[in-house]
Amino acid sequence: MAKILLFGDSIMGGFKNGRHTSAITKPIQQAFPKDTVINVSISGATTDDALDYLSLNVLNAKPHVVVLAFGANDAAVKLGMTPGRFNTNLNRIIEKIGPKKVILVSPPYTNWRVASNQSWPRILQFELVAEHVAHTYHLPYLDLAEEMQKSTHVNRYLQKDGIHFSDSGNRLLVKKLIPLIASKVKRKTFRKRPYSASKNTVTKQKNQQV
Repeated sequence: MAKILLFGDSIMGGFKNGRHTSAITKPIQQAFPKDTVINVSISGATTDDALDYLSLNVLNAKPHVVVLAFGANDAAVKLGMTPGRFNTNLNRIIEKIGPKKVILVSPPYTNWRVASNQSWPRILQFELVAEHVAHTYHLPYLDLAEEMQKSTHVNRYLQKDGIHFSDSGNRLLVKKLIPLIASKVKRKTFRKRPYSASKNTVTKQKNQQV
């Protein structure tokens, strides 16, 4: 049984009507009924906050898989975080968790015409940073902003605030995450599979490994 942690900001928390919901956690748990899915996302959090909460929320839980999804708040105009700092933070977080456990999600598309603290050029910069980090560590990667923009009506994925996800946005996020999580869970299951007590079987299995 794998322990799957969802660690991000309010987007990963399924934020709606002023609170986190099970909109992301529940369908992922249903997709992996034999595993445990825990959502430790924090509303309003940046990668600075992620580093502060990393030991308590993530490392102490000893997860097998961590979906890492920050960036919407990091890219906020008023915060003034640089892409370089975002890059450094992501690297530190991934190193502490262990790259083999991480699935990285880019910052999402946001409607800057509605959300005045958002800037599309900044989202693009932070999206490129996430892509580079994923490539550096050979991580499974979900370019969420890109996936959202494949729709001709991209704003249908957002609530009226232009940042948080609508039901359609949550469904898209879950749909794209499930195959990435499945690839991690399957690899873990294979590695943990017990060998037969038969010496001949053990030898045969070792010879078949690639």
